[in-house]
Amino acid sequence: MAKKKKLLMIPFSYGDENMQSYCDYSYEEGTKNSNVIWWDALENKQVNDWVHKPEEFNHWTKDPNHNYLNQLFEYQEKLIEIQERKDSLRYTQVESIVWKENFEFEDTLYLEGMSRGRSAANFNLVSQIDNKSYNLFMTDILNMVQNADIHKGIIKGKWTFCKRGSNYGVKLLKQTVD
Repeated sequence: MAKKKKLLMIPFSYGDENMQSYCDYSYEEGTKNSNVIWWDALENKQVNDWVHKPEEFNHWTKDPNHNYLNQLFEYQEKLIEIQERKDSLRYTQVESIVWKENFEFEDTLYLEGMSRGRSAANFNLVSQIDNKSYNLFMTDILNMVQNADIHKGIIKGKWTFCKRGSNYGVKLLKQTVD
């Protein structure tokens, strides 16, 4: 009996839905290894629920006029404000990574530069449509350079996501012409 091929799941950041180019193997949604963040539903952005304690600031400054009591009061007010926002469900806890099944998309991408990761060298592509960033592996650019019409670093086509080791990127499926 033939083995069923496992679906490729692609990691995206919560909120802005930018593709994550690297995702640690130990990450699993809903486990202690997952990265949970606080999300502000009203402002639609990530918030930090961690506040410096006044004593953490105290050793940074040698200023004799440093107002420790005022800082302590501000700290307590900030903690109350954060708790109220959590209680009112304005701040909700979400997984910072949203896993989606692989899909195809049409876009016009611009070759912006190159970068190196832990174990991969990539080309950096930026969407001309929505300004999202993508990585293209060096192994995938060979086919693109040999078979596609690239004009001043811009290529329009049908793209999909791929995985190499623990890194994620895009590859060109088919070039589209206006």
